[in-house]
Amino acid sequence: MKKLTTLLLCGLGLLASAQASNITLGSAVALNGTFFTGNGGWSLGTNALPSDLVNGTFQPTAQQWNFNSVWWNGNDGPTNNIVVTLPGTFNITDFTVQADDNDTYELDYLGSDLLWHDAWDIPTFGNFGLQTRSVTLGSPITTNALRFTATGGDGLYAVSQIQANGSSLLVPESAFTLSLIAGALGLLALAGRRRRAV
Repeated sequence: MKKLTTLLLCGLGLLASAQASNITLGSAVALNGTFFTGNGGWSLGTNALPSDLVNGTFQPTAQQWNFNSVWWNGNDGPTNNIVVTLPGTFNITDFTVQADDNDTYELDYLGSDLLWHDAWDIPTFGNFGLQTRSVTLGSPITTNALRFTATGGDGLYAVSQIQANGSSLLVPESAFTLSLIAGALGLLALAGRRRRAV
């Protein structure tokens, strides 16, 4: 009985961990402020759609900062921010962002108090163009929205991908997942009956 219980609990644990995924995929994205102006003399880039920031596709490393990105000039839009509204409430364990190499950014999360809290201070990285940075959080955060802002650098900012990995706080919707859980509980009950009968 102990072995069966341990196996079933391990299986359920693996099932729960398998549910962790890129939770920003397909989220609603809002650009707040003035974007795509004042490219600082760089060649005209290709403006990404807000939805491109959460489509799961990264640009080539070191691609010019304003190609296939959401970009802005800090002088034109000093308070610009990008809000990603998640399709539910999630426990987030790690982040990955692709943004301009020589700037710093901040990723905030919306707390249960409806205030923004710092989740990750994103450092400079690499030596040219769009560069990818990742972080694993010391402890998970729970939220339904993220906010991306620029905090320093040369004033020409860009981001091409915002990803968060985690799992939903809701009961799994999948009929397959529910049937696995029900089956596991049924096996536990059956094993308990057999043990009492012996």
